[in-house]
Amino acid sequence: MNVNYISYVALTKEFLPFFQSEKDTPTSFIYTSSNLALVPILRCSNYCASKAALHHWILCLREQLKETNIRVIEVFPPIVETELHDPKHQPDMAETVKGRFGIPVGQFTKEVSFSSFLICTCAADLVV
Repeated sequence: MNVNYISYVALTKEFLPFFQSEKDTPTSFIYTSSNLALVPILRCSNYCASKAALHHWILCLREQLKETNIRVIEVFPPIVETELHDPKHQPDMAETVKGRFGIPVGQFTKEVSFSSFLICTCAADLVV
């Protein structure tokens, strides 16, 4: 909960007054969520619950800030090769996942960097 939920809330609480005081400057909060917030799986219930809490908090925050200069964006990344899907770290997945599962981290990082740039650019255009 600390990493996947509380840290987002705490950072937003700290930055929000500053961004609200800059009424003429469009800005965005961009949060990384997970599809598991919407469709949980049993093997990682705590992770799914923390992402679901974040998702619903983002929905409320977006509604609360809709008449301000602040946009709230939630990113649902694809499945990425991590220990969450790795048969080495999750032995019970060895039969289910034969080989790689998800896109490699390096590929994801490149795609997200470019996508985040596009999202920020589009969000700024929408506010202007």
